Amino acid sequence: MQPTETSFIEAPYLAKQNKIMGLVSQGKKELEQGDFSKALSDLNIAAQLDPKNIEAIELPKRLSGETTVQRAQVDFKAGVSIGNFGQ
Repeated sequence: MQPTETSFIEAPYLAKQNKIMGLVSQGKKELEQGDFSKALSDLNIAAQLDPKNIEAIELPKRLSGETTVQRAQVDFKAGVSIGNFGQ
């Protein structure tokens, strides 16, 4: 079977779109699992590959805010734990 001219031309575009969709999907899954750093990494790569992909651009913005709050809570608990250690 010989590839048609159209399919040969479209193949790189489709491969790129599949990669982007996979990265966004994986990022969402990692976000649900609480693995924020991996999610942010995958979504940032997807946004670099397709700067017009709304999900790849908007999810890291929300994630950054959530991650900041989560880190603050962890740091606060660690500080309270250290403070209680000296008593």
